[in-house]
Amino acid sequence: MWKSSRQKMTQKALRFLHRFPRGHRLVVLGMAMRRRIREDAVTAWASKLTLYLLLSIFPFLIFLMELLKVTALQDPLITQELLGIFPMEVVAFVQYVLEDLQTSIRSSGGVLSVSILASLWAASRGIMVLVDCLNRTYRSVESRSYLFLRLLSLVYTLALVLLLLVVFTLVIFGNNLTQFILGHVSLPVKFEVLFGSLRFLVTLLFFWLFFLLLYATTPYRKAPLREVLPGAVFSTLGWFGASFAFSYYIRYSTTISYMYGSLGGLVLLMVWLYISSVTIIVGGTLNAAILEEKKEST
Repeated sequence: MWKSSRQKMTQKALRFLHRFPRGHRLVVLGMAMRRRIREDAVTAWASKLTLYLLLSIFPFLIFLMELLKVTALQDPLITQELLGIFPMEVVAFVQYVLEDLQTSIRSSGGVLSVSILASLWAASRGIMVLVDCLNRTYRSVESRSYLFLRLLSLVYTLALVLLLLVVFTLVIFGNNLTQFILGHVSLPVKFEVLFGSLRFLVTLLFFWLFFLLLYATTPYRKAPLREVLPGAVFSTLGWFGASFAFSYYIRYSTTISYMYGSLGGLVLLMVWLYISSVTIIVGGTLNAAILEEKKEST
């Protein structure tokens, strides 16, 4: 009874929205998104992705930081920018674990290079699970071999490292340029704020490029860049917005510290990774829903 009444109301609303083509299309897209999120079990897959991201994130950071030591990018600002990816409440926990792991790697002596390569191999596992999630959103059946997927994950992990190195280079160059300008020219305070905003925009652009390449190249079904643009924009803005909201909530909530005590940092990291996983998968779902809507309208 209730289900049939709801269907009638939905049909009436859609008939009314036919007078406004753009509004009608957005509603249809929203309904397709809702259906796909339910059918694809997005929350369940996000939980799985969270586990593998948790297992991958520290090996990835270790590999990146060890790589930075053999480049000219040894700068305290780099560590600050790298840890700035995480919510403020998680930074202390991540920094503690990284320092502990780096101490263990240094004590290994001759097997340092092996440890770094093992870190890269472990970090690529998260990309593999992400490929599975995106294949599910496109309803694609994966036929590529395990070895190929493993190599693809390694290549994409290395590409992510290179993108980060480029961003860090731009950050250091921009910071040095800013200090030089401010040291020789007296500028109003608003210009200093502007320089800080430019650094944020560079980070935003990096994440947008990361998501764009992720959605375009990793799934079995290849897609042109213009087709995955909406999902990349959604994931970038959604990830930053969700991270900000999460930090705001944690800052004024003491529930987690009371409930989990010394494990609070780990729990916060897992919750943040889960939010990130949902955002990434929903971004892929948005691309798939738009593609489906275009096919139905032609």
